[in-house]
Amino acid sequence: MRAETRDRSGTFYPLAERIRSWSGEAPHQLLDHLHRDLITYSGGELHDDIAALVARRRPNR
Repeated sequence: MRAETRDRSGTFYPLAERIRSWSGEAPHQLLDHLHRDLITYSGGELHDDIAALVARRRPNR
C-alpha cells in the first residue's frame, strides 16, 4: 500500500495508519472518506490522479 499525496511540508500521506480506523465502513463509504481525507491532507490541492480499490471478504454462505 502506498500513497504519493504529500502535505504542504512534503510529508507523504500515512495511508496504512489512516485506513485502519475506517475498516468497518462499506467500500463506497471508505473510498469517499479516503478521497475527502486526501484533499484535506494535501491542503486542497491534488496534483495527480487517484486510484484506489477496496475489497471486502464475505463470510462463507
